[in-house]
Amino acid sequence: MKLALAIIVKDELDEIKRILKDYSSIFDEVHIAVDFNFAEFEKLKESYPNLHVYQYTWCNDFSHKRNFLASKIECEYYFRMDCDDVILHPENVRECAEKAWKDKLSIVYAFYEYAFDQDGNIIAGHYRETIIRNDGSLEWNKPVHENLLSKDPFNQHFVMDKSFKIKHQKSSEAEDNSAFRNIDI
Repeated sequence: MKLALAIIVKDELDEIKRILKDYSSIFDEVHIAVDFNFAEFEKLKESYPNLHVYQYTWCNDFSHKRNFLASKIECEYYFRMDCDDVILHPENVRECAEKAWKDKLSIVYAFYEYAFDQDGNIIAGHYRETIIRNDGSLEWNKPVHENLLSKDPFNQHFVMDKSFKIKHQKSSEAEDNSAFRNIDI
């Protein structure tokens, strides 16, 4: 079983460098779809031979971008992550993906720590599609706050896993920019 990391990116080169440094060894391949500064991202392939970079033309639709990226991946499963996320307990990801493959799971949901108060306490969190079977039976929908939909809901199996989590790290300025962007979309 092969596992890919899938990240959609606007132009966050420093964040991708952090992710590659911290997590690329967990995954057989890393795939990113990039809107701007494509050449800079391509240069990273010199240090990370398992990196695949795709130029993408932004069309105000996150699901379109996620589906575009998923269509490029040939691994049996991929791990959905945003460039402002951190994996808590990344040492458990591979084992979880191998269990998903063995059990023929469609989706592994992991807890997503999404928003925090000024003291760092979680004020918004939910389970999010994280490890996804890449067999064409699932597709991202909605331009903003996208989710996976099944083309065949009777043959999908999923689990909520607690062995690792995703922590969203966004500055208040970035949160404001995202909110205005989402309203526009």
